[in-house]
Amino acid sequence: MALKVVWSEEAIQNRKDLFEYWNQRNKSRVFSQKLFNLFEDNLAKLSRNPIVGRPTSIDNVRAIRVNNYRLVYAFDKERLTLLTIQDLRQEELKP
Repeated sequence: MALKVVWSEEAIQNRKDLFEYWNQRNKSRVFSQKLFNLFEDNLAKLSRNPIVGRPTSIDNVRAIRVNNYRLVYAFDKERLTLLTIQDLRQEELKP
């Protein structure tokens, strides 16, 4: 049975910021919609098999890479909570 997928407030804000950036950059919502579908597809797969992600240094928190993004999540018996979306290209720019 699949777990219920819940987006944290931080993940919702990450998604909003990310999509606003791409909408302005591309002058279109097409790429943002593709990213949203990609995230949703991966979260649906994780909801059926949440141990697929790599463990992090934080107990009960795992992460998977989806293209240039990292989806960080936690799960229990009933739900999978997306905690944050990290843009891996931004990490490369940090000193």
